Amino acid sequence: MKKNISKLNTRSVTLIWGDVDPFYMHLVLGALALSMALYFYFVASTVFNVAGRANVENELRVVKSNLSELEIEYLATGNSISLDLARSMGYEEANKAVFVSKNTSAKGLTLGNGSR
Repeated sequence: MKKNISKLNTRSVTLIWGDVDPFYMHLVLGALALSMALYFYFVASTVFNVAGRANVENELRVVKSNLSELEIEYLATGNSISLDLARSMGYEEANKAVFVSKNTSAKGLTLGNGSR
C-alpha cells in the first residue's frame, strides 16, 4: 500500500509540473519569493506610516493648542493698548502722512528736503 501512495505522489507532482526545466521552476519560485518579500515590506511600511501619522497628528494638536493660547494673549494685549499707553512709551501721532504712488518713477523720488 505504501508503494501505491509513493507512486501517486510522484505522479501528481509530475502531472502538476510536467516536464518543466529546473531553470524555469527556480525562476517561478524566485518570483514568488520576491513577491512575498515585497508584500511584507509594503505592509510593514504602511503600518509604520500609519503609526507615524498618528504621532504627527498628536503633535499638531499640541501646536494648535499653543497657537490658540498665543492668539488669546495677542487679542488681550491688543485690547489693552490705549493712546495714553502709546504716548507714555514714546510714540507720537503722525501729523503729515506721506504716501507713494505706483506711478512714481525713480527720477521723481526725493529725500524730503528737495534734494536727490
